[in-house]
Amino acid sequence: MRAANRWTKAEELLRLCGTRIEYILALERRLHQVEALLGTIISSDDPRARSLVQDLSRDKLASYVINKVNVGPFGPAGREKHP
Repeated sequence: MRAANRWTKAEELLRLCGTRIEYILALERRLHQVEALLGTIISSDDPRARSLVQDLSRDKLASYVINKVNVGPFGPAGREKHP
């Protein structure tokens, strides 16, 4: 009975780990999607998008994030460096 109980707990632990890994992968996918969207907004010629980026850039944290996305693989500067 004890061996069976240990096996069940081991299986449960593996299931939890798998769920956590899937959750992290899902978060990474969503992060990439948001970075791609922000990169598209940053590189847009639309005056509404430019106004939004200018307004957001007034905030210190938002400006930092915009600069990081801009030079990253999803931003216009990053895409020029890494075609």
